[in-house]
Amino acid sequence: MLSKKHFSLYILVLGFIKLLLTAVLLIVSFAFISCGGNDQPFIETIDNQTIAVNASRTMEVYITDTDRNDMHTVEAFSENSRIATAYVKRRNIETEEPINISIEGKRKGRTVIVVSTTDDSGQDNDTAEMVFDVIVVEPEVIVSTPIPLKESNIDGSEISLSLIGLTFDRDTTNDYVNVSGIKGITAYTTPISPTEATVKLNYNYTDLETDSTLNIIVYSGAFEEQYRGAFFEDRLQVREDLRGHIEGPWLWMIAPGENIDIDNLSAASGGRITESQIAQSGVSEGEHFNSLQWTSGRLLSTTVCGIFLCSSDNVINAVRHIGLTSQSQLTNYSAYALINIRSPRNQNNVLMGVGSDDSVKVWLNGQVAYSNFTQRRTTGIQDKFHVNLNAGNNLLMVKVCNHGYAGLNDDWGMFFRIYISTDDYTLSLPR
Repeated sequence: MLSKKHFSLYILVLGFIKLLLTAVLLIVSFAFISCGGNDQPFIETIDNQTIAVNASRTMEVYITDTDRNDMHTVEAFSENSRIATAYVKRRNIETEEPINISIEGKRKGRTVIVVSTTDDSGQDNDTAEMVFDVIVVEPEVIVSTPIPLKESNIDGSEISLSLIGLTFDRDTTNDYVNVSGIKGITAYTTPISPTEATVKLNYNYTDLETDSTLNIIVYSGAFEEQYRGAFFEDRLQVREDLRGHIEGPWLWMIAPGENIDIDNLSAASGGRITESQIAQSGVSEGEHFNSLQWTSGRLLSTTVCGIFLCSSDNVINAVRHIGLTSQSQLTNYSAYALINIRSPRNQNNVLMGVGSDDSVKVWLNGQVAYSNFTQRRTTGIQDKFHVNLNAGNNLLMVKVCNHGYAGLNDDWGMFFRIYISTDDYTLSLPR
């Protein structure tokens, strides 16, 4: 057994050894922290980039470090500065702050960009690197449509814009994408991805007379990049595939009376024949109405012009030419024109247009499709409305009234159009 004296000495030595081990552990820990405990900074992954000649793009990249007290110096350079340059707008940053790297395309080619960040903590100043490729290309805007544009499908159609070397600004507006060349076209641009946008077309059918061209211009303000090159321009052909004003032949009848809301056929026949009856069931050429016969004739685009204005007199010319009247004018009269529209299938929301001097009412398959009690001149389409066509025959009847005073108004006119392709319907006399 240890004596009391020896036991005290043993305890003293043991305490000294523990103190010595603790000191050694602290020294080792400090050395570890000094030599290897300060972690290397980390640069967020940067994807390879494609950029246009004469364009510069700024990317936001994050630098991270487990030691939040560290500062870092960040640099970027291109291995071939003749193709593209790169620089960091803000070099000295705190941990987990973004940096802005700007790259600029000089000429076509490929180069490597190196981004480095150095730990400025004063201890073990580690440097991390991130490498990515930059491909510089000639910029291009590719303009396309799913199907060829025609006058009959242009309303509601979409043009696709695809970018090469550039990206769309998310706030791209119509100020920077211009569509022109055809009167009555309006366009609305919507970016759908960084490199894709759609341009939706609205068309109010101002009557194309020949095949036409849409001009599409994309200005530099449409892009996210700073772009110093020329604007982009392309053209799309639009084929004229609609009939013009329908000449017919129509099946005609006239009756006294100029009120669009009064049944002038019923009034003139003593109720034996009504507008509803004719609009629903039609009539054949040669059938009698009082002393007149339903007679076919073409509606030509004739006009008369005064000192200041022109207007159409094609209705009075049509009914006089086929023998329904010998008068040079018929004031306070109504004319009825019938035609059959044969559709190869059911077609919904079909656009039709009418112009009239004066009031006008339109029936399709016995139902009133449009009515306008008005007093006006006409030289073309003034009103538009939509209808549904059935597969097969569709009976169309138009009533146009001539207001005014005898001797003062020689104008009596009508124009009619159907805004679907000539492949989608045919015309014939009713019955």
